[in-house]
Amino acid sequence: MACSDGQQLYRRLESDFNSARALPVARAALGLMVVLRCWVEAGNAGRVALSANICHDVVAAVLGAGCEPVFCDIDPANGNVLEQEWARARAAGASAALVVHLYGNPADISVVRRHFSSSDCLIIDDAAQALGSSNAAGLVGGQGDVGLLSFGVTKHIEAGGAAILFSDSVFADTVAHTLASIEILPELQRSAIYTRFRQRLEAARARLRSEGETAAVAFHGLLDGYSP
Repeated sequence: MACSDGQQLYRRLESDFNSARALPVARAALGLMVVLRCWVEAGNAGRVALSANICHDVVAAVLGAGCEPVFCDIDPANGNVLEQEWARARAAGASAALVVHLYGNPADISVVRRHFSSSDCLIIDDAAQALGSSNAAGLVGGQGDVGLLSFGVTKHIEAGGAAILFSDSVFADTVAHTLASIEILPELQRSAIYTRFRQRLEAARARLRSEGETAAVAFHGLLDGYSP
């Protein structure tokens, strides 16, 4: 039986990104949440090292997985996390590292792996904002234990959906099983949650601009109810 266009796409991604398996997912953030949820359910620590300059959807996914973000400072020259910050996060108990290649600037995954190298570590190579970027090791997105690609309306190729890439097909099976059990909220309900979040975010920003740092408390609990 011939492969469908969708199957051909994911087989091509496996080849191009040197991955054992590629799974389709509605959104990269949903894929991230499910990957982390499976990681924690396997008995691993639920602390995730990630850039302090990150999309709120990523933070919501980390929280939705029941994990704790460990924010890392970045190099202002390229937007990527400083090596000493990966080391600090690992020492603070992070078992997973999320590498985002901010603004399409490819990070060096080998630097991250120096600090997250043991079998109880997970490196997520998130190329949702960096499709096509490469470093000395090749295309980013396929250099971690798990990779994320996005084809959403704000991304490089607006084809819809996203992909999760795996170096371990057994872990891919676990994630696929969990992903199939996730109930997606109806569009109207999701839209209402997002609108409510944006209203609270803009109100918090306005307070910060008018009142200064003392108004930072307005950001507390901003993602409550958003992560599902």
